[in-house]
Amino acid sequence: MSPGAPPPDDLVASCITGDESAWRELVARHFRFVGTITRRILARRGMPHDDGRVEEATADFFGDLCLRRDRALGGFRRESSFRAYLAVLAANHARRIAESETREQARVLAYARAAAPADEVVDARLIDRDELTRALERCNPQERLLFQLLYVDGVSSREAALVLGTSADGLYLRKHRFHAKIRTYFDERFRGRVRSPGER
Repeated sequence: MSPGAPPPDDLVASCITGDESAWRELVARHFRFVGTITRRILARRGMPHDDGRVEEATADFFGDLCLRRDRALGGFRRESSFRAYLAVLAANHARRIAESETREQARVLAYARAAAPADEVVDARLIDRDELTRALERCNPQERLLFQLLYVDGVSSREAALVLGTSADGLYLRKHRFHAKIRTYFDERFRGRVRSPGER
């Protein structure tokens, strides 16, 4: 702590009252500490943890903390160490990032497998997620809802059929058509099957 700087308790109290200079001081003091925690947790989960990724995640942590500053900092109990309290918040934030990316990777892999020939092994890390977003844009609202239910919300086929108002067989057909549409998109994008404007 620099000479003349307020003690941690006073700094937190000032942050809660909206003192922006106190908030900047709090972030400056703990940015590297939070970054270290974030890097360790992402590394343990097998997630990217290079300097840029860790800095982005740490900045996100303090951004989220700022948005709910009163509630988050107000939960600090003076009898404990603020650094330890912040470590718990940072660790939970990093775990949420890792869990979100794990779910996203699973979703990407499901799409990639649906788009690939049956005899091809697909690595989701080689698939551009933006391409999957563009593929979804080709789908109708019912197909996007099917995607949301099965690949984002993780509901069972039975539940998805009820929501979509169809039978188990009907859901199977919809799912088959949906995967065929995704597969066609990837064929066009990556296997040279889209004709250039000059071709006939």
